[in-house]
Amino acid sequence: ETLYTGDRVVEPDGRAHPLEPWPGLGTATLVSTPQIVPSAGAKAALWTACGRPEPALVDLESAAFARVAHGRGLRISVVRWVSDGPEQTLPAVLERASRPDGSISPLGVALRAAVHPNQWAALARLERGLRRGAQALSDATAPALKTAARARAAQPASESTHRG
Repeated sequence: ETLYTGDRVVEPDGRAHPLEPWPGLGTATLVSTPQIVPSAGAKAALWTACGRPEPALVDLESAAFARVAHGRGLRISVVRWVSDGPEQTLPAVLERASRPDGSISPLGVALRAAVHPNQWAALARLERGLRRGAQALSDATAPALKTAARARAAQPASESTHRG
């Protein structure tokens, strides 16, 4: 479990978008997928298909954000918490509760976990890791975001309204 910043995000069709690294974090290639990649074997296959970038992280959202930002002439930084490494397999109930858009149905997870109590410990470990990740992301980004908010607030009204 650790924080990384993306140096680029690679889409399923091979298009790559450069990213602005976040200071003080290790960099990684983000490999965009439309669905979670739950098993160690599937992660390894995806890594091989992408040319084995070192390190690489599976990512569902960043390519879309990068496309929009670059289309508007903006730079973008992506900071990611790694909750499940390449050798780890996610709890099976997560894959079964995946929606077509890649999101996870909380109700689907709860219902499947209710009938598969052998998944509870893995789900609890993942939940604890996600909480640590949320705190680590906040700690890493809050100072810069506060500085940016103060700078924006200090701009004249006419200048800040045109920046969106």
